[in-house]
Amino acid sequence: MKRKLIYLLSVMLLLSLTSYGAIKIKGENKQYQGEGLTIVTSFYPMYIASLNIADGIDGVQVVNLTENQTGCVHDYQLTTKDMRTLSGAQVVVLNGGEMEEFMEDVLDQQEGIQIIDSSAGMKFLTGSTHDHNHEENGDQQEDSHVHNHSNINGHVWLNVERYMKQIQTITDGLCKIDPLHEGMYRKNEETYLVKVQSLKGEFDSLKEITSGTEIIIFHDSFAYLAEELGMEVVHAVNTDGETALSAGEIAEVVEEIKLHDIAYLFTEEQYEHTIAERIEAETNATVYVMDSLVTGGLDKDSYLKGMKKNIEILKEAFAVKNK
Repeated sequence: MKRKLIYLLSVMLLLSLTSYGAIKIKGENKQYQGEGLTIVTSFYPMYIASLNIADGIDGVQVVNLTENQTGCVHDYQLTTKDMRTLSGAQVVVLNGGEMEEFMEDVLDQQEGIQIIDSSAGMKFLTGSTHDHNHEENGDQQEDSHVHNHSNINGHVWLNVERYMKQIQTITDGLCKIDPLHEGMYRKNEETYLVKVQSLKGEFDSLKEITSGTEIIIFHDSFAYLAEELGMEVVHAVNTDGETALSAGEIAEVVEEIKLHDIAYLFTEEQYEHTIAERIEAETNATVYVMDSLVTGGLDKDSYLKGMKKNIEILKEAFAVKNK
């Protein structure tokens, strides 16, 4: 027990050093003097993190701007209801990594809101995001499966170590804005980090058998899961409900699978799996449906449960292939 406590304190110290100076708070970083604090989060992963950090603190409420079932917010558009929600916020917690471009103009006009960018100072993976632009002519055919709003991949919460840094950054920001409740924020932070750290241990053990494995992903969020496990993403195909791959694009993916002898296709549970299943039928690869943790209920343990489910799927996948 003593050894475990020392280890946790070391982890928290490392996270503190990593996030020091990486807190991005808009405006003059004023301490909040009101009777109640409303924290508005941009979308589901930030909601669950903030819900844990602010758990049980009187006068502090966490509200998710987008519906918990919205999913990825690349193409989200603010509603009248969202504008009302933002008008009542003192703090807005963002994921960062250009995930919240839909909010930028509105937030620039909100003078009284302080913004915490949970991934400030973090180096992002690069790769496709979402652009629904499918050209099939000339030189563009090779890149027609890439959905570029930006070259930044902002889905950092799917790497547990990065998610722990986000927890640290959110906590540091809230403590600066609301120092009256710093002790409770810190206590909640420690409690949550203990739980998330247990996931990190499971991923580290799993990495012993996954490291170096070549995979194909059907949502670029899984690039961070691959990073966590030392896997190499050979091809990222985005199938987000509005995207249809041409026969030529599917053939290209099939060719890559055969060329690299790829056995694992990781797709997202919130979208249809038709394309992945079609590719599976034409190869020896197997489709595994993972959770990108962008939707869920009000349970503050949703991230933990979703990641544990992903871990079990990965264990099953590699147990089958290694028989």
